Amino acid sequence: MLMDRTLTYLIVVLLAGLWGTKISAQPNAQPHPSPKNILQASLAAVGKNTDRNKVKNLITFAQCTSPAGNYTTELHVTTNEYSFFKQVYTYKPAPFEAITKGVSKGFLIGKTNEAMPPNMVYFIRSHHFHNAILEIKRRFHDFEPAQVVQAGGKTYYQIKAKDELNHECSLLFDQETKLLVEFHIQNPENAQEIIKTRFRDWRTVQGLLLPHHLEIDQSGKIFTFDFVKIAINSPDFREIMINDGK
Repeated sequence: MLMDRTLTYLIVVLLAGLWGTKISAQPNAQPHPSPKNILQASLAAVGKNTDRNKVKNLITFAQCTSPAGNYTTELHVTTNEYSFFKQVYTYKPAPFEAITKGVSKGFLIGKTNEAMPPNMVYFIRSHHFHNAILEIKRRFHDFEPAQVVQAGGKTYYQIKAKDELNHECSLLFDQETKLLVEFHIQNPENAQEIIKTRFRDWRTVQGLLLPHHLEIDQSGKIFTFDFVKIAINSPDFREIMINDGK
């Protein structure tokens, strides 16, 4: 009986010690940075505020691959929400050309009286990859507290947010480089499908660190973009004037 009481006492003391260790560890845990600080750090990692503020427009040209074949993507995008978008395919006879103005307006080249639906405008704007990095605070909103996730032996801050269609999305930031390295969005045509875009091969362009390669994973269908041209405030910038009722 004495042995039982002694054993019970030791178990109680041991459990109390373990509980005390668990509680005392909590105040020492480092809280995650706020979404505001993580976003600001990602912008600072891209470049100085003075250099970022100089960006008025971007021209990008990428060699792309898809399950259907190869194609090219050309973009002329301003910071005041205008874009010219063109894709030329090896597996289709005609290119796709369109203009977007703001978040919701879009027109097909040659059919400027035919407005594109919001989902199509969003599809084109989701290709504004470098603008999404530079304008992250404007392209996304309703940021939730950061969580820590690990993948491929690296640690990331993950922030859930809303995109321009007010759909849930997810942003991943490398803890070491501070850069936005990945974002996940819903397919506007299928809410159950998540499209993952991953940025790679960061190089400096006119003082700004920008990705030159990216991979899009759409339910196992892989698309790649290799940027052979990224130009900031270039005289070659193309802005097509259209009559959109204004």
